[in-house]
Amino acid sequence: MRRGDAGQVEKEQRRELRARVAQRWRIRIPDTDYPPEICTTHNVSRCGLYFLTSSTHYLPGMTVCVIRNFDPDDQLIVEEVGTIVRVDSYNKDQKGVAIQVLTKR
Repeated sequence: MRRGDAGQVEKEQRRELRARVAQRWRIRIPDTDYPPEICTTHNVSRCGLYFLTSSTHYLPGMTVCVIRNFDPDDQLIVEEVGTIVRVDSYNKDQKGVAIQVLTKR
């Protein structure tokens, strides 16, 4: 359960448990000129991640390509497809982005 904007208690919609784990992920928006972003997660699950960013180009419903535990020297990188399910505003400089990972590419 969590509190909504008007203070009402909302039913939790998460399907997976989250772990507060800091992992490096690479986030890429396909077919755009935006450069990939290397981020550190705030929390993760088997099927998703949440990270903080100062980037403003992430929108709910947007398709992204992600790489878990990103290491630029890794020769066996597996890119997965995900969807942005939520973007939270923390202040004028910080956004929280929730991504549901859908499939491996």
